[in-house]
Amino acid sequence: MSLVSIYGTVYNNAYMIEKSLESLMQALPNFEENYELVIVDNYSTDGTWEKLLKMRHTIKNVKLLRYKCSRGKGR
Repeated sequence: MSLVSIYGTVYNNAYMIEKSLESLMQALPNFEENYELVIVDNYSTDGTWEKLLKMRHTIKNVKLLRYKCSRGKGR
């Protein structure tokens, strides 16, 4: 089966990032086999990046990127 990429940008979303990713994984069948998650952080200052770094050890197929950018480069 083909791998589907899901992409998102984040900035200062520490208060909800964990619940959002857990919800996404529960909603998609066979998440680890069929999907990859690409998240671009725009140098959050509230701990979002640190939470993502911890979560990448429990979520397979996740790619984390960090760009200081406007919407154009991040997307």
